[in-house]
Amino acid sequence: MKASNNQSAATRALPAEGAERPSIVVVSGPTAVGKTALAIAIGHELGGEIVNADSRYLYRGFDIGVAKPDMHERAGIPHHLIDILSPDGEMSLARFQDMATETIHDVHRRGKLPILVGGTPLYINAVVEGWHIPRVPPDPALRSALAAEAAIHGIQVLSERLQAVDPPSALRCGGNLRRIIRALEVYEATGIPMSELEGKGPAPFNALEIALSLPRADLYRAIDRRIDDQINQALVQEVRGLLAKGVKKTPGMRVSVRQFFVLGLNDCRA
Repeated sequence: MKASNNQSAATRALPAEGAERPSIVVVSGPTAVGKTALAIAIGHELGGEIVNADSRYLYRGFDIGVAKPDMHERAGIPHHLIDILSPDGEMSLARFQDMATETIHDVHRRGKLPILVGGTPLYINAVVEGWHIPRVPPDPALRSALAAEAAIHGIQVLSERLQAVDPPSALRCGGNLRRIIRALEVYEATGIPMSELEGKGPAPFNALEIALSLPRADLYRAIDRRIDDQINQALVQEVRGLLAKGVKKTPGMRVSVRQFFVLGLNDCRA
């Protein structure tokens, strides 16, 4: 089976030769460094709209535990790509790239400045650098079979299989089982090594990138203050409520439960 030749939104977004690239602002950095506050300030000052690039903000129901901007913070500034997935929904890098690219162009069409904000570098880089990403949908049956094989015979069996058909991907994946399975999945679907399908650019946007940082001690203090605030905002109740609904293995829940355990609340079981 060969992959579709349909163009991705990111590919369609490439400007014509000689055309001016659309401008965006990018705000990135680690947890609790102040990305949200800066992005909102820029939005108010320059007439911008926020395009989320934090993988955890995509999921509905995870608000306090992932430090999602609240309704007061969002007031007056449109926010996009937040709460678009159910708690057990899936998001691929290719899908995010397409959605973010289309959203950025939609913001431009309204005469506003897109501000791409988040702490997921993979998402940001895929959009800003115009990554070429194989458009191969997940194959749950194949993934389950490969994972079972690795559980029985060891990850090295899959690594050697990938090495035989796609050495660059095998080297890049190392011992990461999820990445090995994805590379094998792409090869199975297309007959082409994933490393040959990937690449970068040209960049579709003229991006002003702002990377925030703090000295480590200051950042740790900021994270400590955030956790205290989250507890006061009912983080415990949020996590218990999600668990009661049967929500378990999602990126948002992993973050929320990790903070839950940090506080020594060992009655939480995820």
